[in-house]
Amino acid sequence: MTGGVRRPAVAGTFYAGEREALLRELAWCYTHPLGPGDLPPMTALPPLEHPVGLIAPHAGYRYSGPVAAWAYAFLARQGRPQGVVLLGPDHYGAGAPLSLSDADAWETPLGLAPIVHTLDAPLCRRLPSLRLAPAAHRHEHSLEVHLPFLQHLFGPEVPLLPIAMGDQSPATAVRLGQALGDLLPRQGWALVASTDLSHYYPDEEARRLDRRVLEAMRTGRPEAVGEAAQEVNLCGPGPVMALLACCAVWGYPPPRLLAYATSGDTGGEREGVVGYASLAVTRGAPPSGASEGVGSRPLARR
Repeated sequence: MTGGVRRPAVAGTFYAGEREALLRELAWCYTHPLGPGDLPPMTALPPLEHPVGLIAPHAGYRYSGPVAAWAYAFLARQGRPQGVVLLGPDHYGAGAPLSLSDADAWETPLGLAPIVHTLDAPLCRRLPSLRLAPAAHRHEHSLEVHLPFLQHLFGPEVPLLPIAMGDQSPATAVRLGQALGDLLPRQGWALVASTDLSHYYPDEEARRLDRRVLEAMRTGRPEAVGEAAQEVNLCGPGPVMALLACCAVWGYPPPRLLAYATSGDTGGEREGVVGYASLAVTRGAPPSGASEGVGSRPLARR
């Protein structure tokens, strides 16, 4: 894959593979009992004035979609981004330590999203381990599953800068986050860190472990997340640490929890669950309706 279009790898599996079915599935995510409740506004959105950071899950929509919807409802209330950086783990280890996409656009059933390449060269100068590596993106779902949410809200041509992290060490993550904090425009950009939380523990144990890692995220300190990740097998500590390092450059406060649930809440099976959370980082407090008191209700089993 050199230039051209990256075709969807998980349409029809992680999310619906046909446009109308996908639109219905996205609406289901927002209106699910564990979702934010309503579809966010999608017309006449003002431009996003200040950068926004989001942490959101990347499982199949039937499992993590209602929790992910909290993050995108939050973003819609902030405004329309002029570009979105997607940071996710390279689950297959197929690319570089840090992998850019060389495609011109990424496709989903909702259309084609252009890939922003203007920051490739300055980022690569700051980060020798960052390079164009299409193999990292060819089958990776951790970035792709966020794109339909973004296209649904902001139109199919929302500009993207996707980076897959094969190296999720704290040192690499912090360097990436600091570079993004320095180089991203201070107006109009959103940064999404893609991760699920604990994997395949019984539900009660998963909730205990997830509380630990969520507490680490909410300190705003990348090193706290790195320490928690040694005990809780979340799959995307690198993207989260990079986001926190970026937001520190911006001078932002720690993330606010919007929602948490496990796959036991959405799928019903509680013997071996995966944890999901959405958090947001902005200059000020979350908008009305996204307080921790609302978003954290699923922390207790329903």
